[in-house]
Amino acid sequence: MADKILNTGLDALLGDVAAPNKQSIKEIDLTQIKPNRFQPRQSFDEQKIKELSQSIAKHGILSPILVRETGAGGYELIAGERRLRAAK
Repeated sequence: MADKILNTGLDALLGDVAAPNKQSIKEIDLTQIKPNRFQPRQSFDEQKIKELSQSIAKHGILSPILVRETGAGGYELIAGERRLRAAK
């Protein structure tokens, strides 16, 4: 029973919000992404961000940043604040 709960993925968290564009992967300009105002993490270790930035430069982003389109033509960050900061 616990395995079913653990293996449900983002659909379990985001529900129908994630379903329509489930397989849509785009490359977008990082300047178009606005931070999520509900980001629970309030502080970021700058040294860890720098290390992640070096890893991204060497290996690329291994797990994509998740965003949603806003009505203003930009995007709002859903998941990946550290990756976004490190990629900038």
